[in-house]
Amino acid sequence: MALTLNGSNNTIAGLAVGGLPDGIVDTDMIAATAVTEPKRGAGGVLQVVYKRDNQRRKFASQTGNAFQNSYTDLNTAITPKRASSILLFDVCIHYGVADSENTGSVFWQVQEDKGGTVTVPNTLNGDTGQTHPCFSMHRASHGTANLEYNTYKAIISGNVISAADTASRTYTFHFRIQNGDDVCVNRDGSNSSDSNQGSHSPTLTSHCRIIEVAQ
Repeated sequence: MALTLNGSNNTIAGLAVGGLPDGIVDTDMIAATAVTEPKRGAGGVLQVVYKRDNQRRKFASQTGNAFQNSYTDLNTAITPKRASSILLFDVCIHYGVADSENTGSVFWQVQEDKGGTVTVPNTLNGDTGQTHPCFSMHRASHGTANLEYNTYKAIISGNVISAADTASRTYTFHFRIQNGDDVCVNRDGSNSSDSNQGSHSPTLTSHCRIIEVAQ
């Protein structure tokens, strides 16, 4: 087909794919929203899913030595656009523990629920071949008082997991307290903070951000 210039509607007909010389199309010639998700190459961000929780929460009398799914307010769902993508995680959970001298260690673990099949990803947690795979742990010495006046952070900063497929999945966050006790989120663990923040009890914000990146 011959190349045809139409001056009435400013179009070019008959131009073959790849017919323009290399380097002729620059950034200014590309419309702001022209590069859609299917055209983004390796390293391109395909989507961002964000969940935030800024409510003060208390989970009383939690069972010891077992991961608990009491905190569900940060559960984050995502449906990957490409099976070849990676999912990059940015998570920060603020928490406190009760007024106890025997609380012991507090672990946090993230689990993946894909259509009812639940797994513990070892690229987000520690080695799943070990006893307590987790992404965060605070160890309080037995006999240490005043734990309830502090807050701690459970953080995932930049760890990634392969999308593997495009099935929808939800990431959930579970804590394990060595000895059964109260666990609080977005606040300290003091019982006096239940009804009175006073001068010291905070209201914090926890979040989960999952970024799908093309490979």
